[in-house]
Amino acid sequence: MKLRNLLLVSALVVAWTAPVSANVIYDTYWGAAPTSSSYADRDVIGSLSNFDTERVEVTRNGNLVTFDIYTAFAGNSGNLFRNYTQGRTGIGYGDLFLASVWDPNGSEPYYTEDNAAFGTFWEYGLVLDNRFSNSGGSLSLYELNGATNAANARMSDDFMTGNAIWRGGQEVAVDIGSGNVSLLSRGETSSVGSWSVGEGYLRLVADLSLAAALGGTDLALHWTMTCANDVIEGQVRGVPEPGSLALLGVGLLALVAAGKRRSSSV
Repeated sequence: MKLRNLLLVSALVVAWTAPVSANVIYDTYWGAAPTSSSYADRDVIGSLSNFDTERVEVTRNGNLVTFDIYTAFAGNSGNLFRNYTQGRTGIGYGDLFLASVWDPNGSEPYYTEDNAAFGTFWEYGLVLDNRFSNSGGSLSLYELNGATNAANARMSDDFMTGNAIWRGGQEVAVDIGSGNVSLLSRGETSSVGSWSVGEGYLRLVADLSLAAALGGTDLALHWTMTCANDVIEGQVRGVPEPGSLALLGVGLLALVAAGKRRSSSV
């Protein structure tokens, strides 16, 4: 076999056997100022050991997308600062907001002027069914049809109370009671996936086939806990899919076959 064909076959093997790598969003985003100016120049409000969020890893297998949110808050839902929350629920996990394009307000990398009123308009939300527990559960997908984020979402201010300090004006949960949002479901089930808590991370696995606007490979996201003490936002570009690798492999095989035919005809 000629050297060129050997190289093509090697590339094919790599395309079929290489694992799908995760695209990563690291937490450089701060967001707009908190309710106390004493925290205005910080990424995390309160203790790093309670709230620090480091990164989100995004992997894709067709329409099935996995979001691994690495945060110190994993395992703490419902356990912290009950006296400073509405209904004494404690601080819970926020929903995951999604869009096809990330359009933050302000200057990179911190975007300290960005909040629900002046930032990215989120098109969809993945809603956790049991946000104030750590037992995991199911995910529902909502399309956000209101003209603004405030019309579609509940803010951090809706969950907090008293003399607590938190990052205000941040969208933290889909307002499922609003007429501006639509539950997307197929058949008799409204679940599109599941969420679980691991050691130091929160995992959301969802089928996004019903989210028509997210059909491309670019994906913007926003996540935080209900106090918004550390918000992570950003965009992954070209989320890799195994299907794309397989198509590449088919193309390489075709090139190898064409090369053999040319060689035999000389």
